[in-house]
Amino acid sequence: SNKWLWAEGGGGNGNAVMATANDADVAAWETFTLDPVGSEQMHILSYDNSSCLGYPEDPAQWDMLRTFSCSRREGGEMRAEWEGKGVVWNVVRQMQRLEPPVQGVSLGGWLVVEKWMTPNVFAYAEGAEDQWTLTENLGYDRAKELLDYHYSQFLNLRDDMRYLAQHNFTAVRIPVGYWMVATREELEKQGAPYVNEGIEYLDAAFAAAAAVNIDVLVCLHGAPGSQNGLQESGHKMDSVGWTTDENIEATYGYIEALTRRYTGHSNFLGIGLLNEPHGNMDLEVLRKFYLTAYERVMAVDPSVLVWMSDSWRAGALDGYGFIPQRPNIVVEVHIYQLYLDEEIKMTPDQHNAYTRDVIGSEFERMQRHRLIATGEWALALHTSTWEGYDDEAKAHGLKEYAAAQMDAYSRGSGYFFWTFKLGCNAWPIPEWSMVQAIDLGLLPGHSADCEGDACVGHSWECYWDFPNKNTPESPPPPSDETQVSEAPSGESSLDAAPSDEAKMSEAPS
Repeated sequence: SNKWLWAEGGGGNGNAVMATANDADVAAWETFTLDPVGSEQMHILSYDNSSCLGYPEDPAQWDMLRTFSCSRREGGEMRAEWEGKGVVWNVVRQMQRLEPPVQGVSLGGWLVVEKWMTPNVFAYAEGAEDQWTLTENLGYDRAKELLDYHYSQFLNLRDDMRYLAQHNFTAVRIPVGYWMVATREELEKQGAPYVNEGIEYLDAAFAAAAAVNIDVLVCLHGAPGSQNGLQESGHKMDSVGWTTDENIEATYGYIEALTRRYTGHSNFLGIGLLNEPHGNMDLEVLRKFYLTAYERVMAVDPSVLVWMSDSWRAGALDGYGFIPQRPNIVVEVHIYQLYLDEEIKMTPDQHNAYTRDVIGSEFERMQRHRLIATGEWALALHTSTWEGYDDEAKAHGLKEYAAAQMDAYSRGSGYFFWTFKLGCNAWPIPEWSMVQAIDLGLLPGHSADCEGDACVGHSWECYWDFPNKNTPESPPPPSDETQVSEAPSGESSLDAAPSDEAKMSEAPS
């Protein structure tokens, strides 16, 4: 099993880790994992998979790793020998596991509104494209009234959490914006028109989820300045404004505030530091942010799981050097197979095989060394994939695709489907709506674990009755272009990054 080790005498750094592990002059420390290769032999990997332990660039050559003979000593110590040289390691803690793997769903479109998901909300503010322009166009008071109504009506927290529990879900992932914990004075200073409310609804979600043993992952989707320039961050922009020192420092404070607020809750699954940072963001900026944010969270509570986005660095499962490998860190990937040309050309059977054989195998291997989970996935494939399929054949194909994905992601630390439901007057697309997918029997393993009157219904039906505006008409069905551009700005495979168009699409998280 994987354990975290500290080297005696302070540990090592850089390429001298093995030569200086017992050197009292070495002040730096490093985190390691043990990769068992036998009952008394292990590979020892440094936290960033650096070459100091002979780690090859090609993960297919892992047999080139130096193999150490390990023996336990009194007091929890372990002695590792390599070429006759002994180094003593202290086992300091067992790596926190997510076992069994998480089976979750995101509550998208609720506390961070997205136009494609909740067109009824945006019908009140002509020209609004995101939460920023919605509140800017309406003015603070009217926007507050509208958003309060949406927050209170979009979900029936008590019944929806019971519904999820009865359908064998164990967790929810809730996107939030920094404005929920910022003061109005802070927002005015930033020139941000956001309404600084919504946190009380997140409080209520924790309580409703706890009542049915469902965990809650809080994910920062909206950071000051926008981390990706997409409407899912609250502010659609032509460039990323988050990377200023002022915005990054402010983000630390908002993450700390959220962590302090929920760390005492038994069902707090952790904090997602930053949803989908732009795929072209400077990795050094992101690395420093992740490490400092992690340390700030650990200072609040060292038991909290810290979820770190891979920033669409597809193909880098073995190269996540910008994500620290420390206790309680979860690498979060988002996977959507509908963007790249090679994916568009794939048949349903090829998608299933790729998901199980490639993605599943990668997850299983990575999980031996660090926690990795799928923070978002859906059933959506390019519409051309289903040409020639009737409704029955397509439903069967979607069900097989769902089974392949859930199997693959459960070989890591689990998954969160995107999303629980689409809002009133959004075009009904079961590929993106969990409740509709379940109603159609598309999610194996998530059928109702109840019978008759004991089963709780979900809140998919239209809830909208806000005054002074008629309910807008439903939008037209999505075309090939809108399914690609308004689908989550997603990572489509594990070995190729999405195109610039996909990364900057006006899509759900």
